[in-house]
Amino acid sequence: SALTPGVKSLKGGSGERAVNTMLDEGFSVSKGGVEKMKGIITDLNKQVTEKIANAPNTTTIDKATIAGNLRTTLDKFKTSLDATSDIKVIKSQFDALMNHPIFTGRYMSVQDAHAMKLGIQRKLSDAFGEMTTAAKEGQKAIQAGAREQVSNMIPEVAGLNARESRILNALEYAQRKAWQEGNKAPLPAFSLLAHSPAT
Repeated sequence: SALTPGVKSLKGGSGERAVNTMLDEGFSVSKGGVEKMKGIITDLNKQVTEKIANAPNTTTIDKATIAGNLRTTLDKFKTSLDATSDIKVIKSQFDALMNHPIFTGRYMSVQDAHAMKLGIQRKLSDAFGEMTTAAKEGQKAIQAGAREQVSNMIPEVAGLNARESRILNALEYAQRKAWQEGNKAPLPAFSLLAHSPAT
């Protein structure tokens, strides 16, 4: 009840998964809960980094496969009122992946795919509440694609990546709720100041 995800999200399943993850993992809908989730995600990614460090250079991933999830994202936005701009944003993200200035070429190593996933994750976290929905969903799709392909190539990290995916989904809901509550928090404090002009 503290999370209260929207009806639309519950119908899509992500809200229900977020609730179940938070109940199973013992996360609270609070700033402390958000920080705990972020800490576990950081630890999971560190474990994945260590496990894939020695993967042979011949273990490569096709960028087009990573981008596969963008098709589903495109389907979500192609009938919206802002379809023209949304489709343009999503297509630009496909181009950005295929023409990445650091991860050049059609194929990526497992280590590079994981590194790119972490870079997207940091950007999404830093830009929370600022990115347009199409941009955010497009980047999430590429992030998920990279995670899935790393798991396919290195099965021993599949469990770690699956747990990270569940916690990231829950984190988005909890972070949004904590952010909303944080915006409300100063109001009671300011109302108290009205009774103490000196303060």
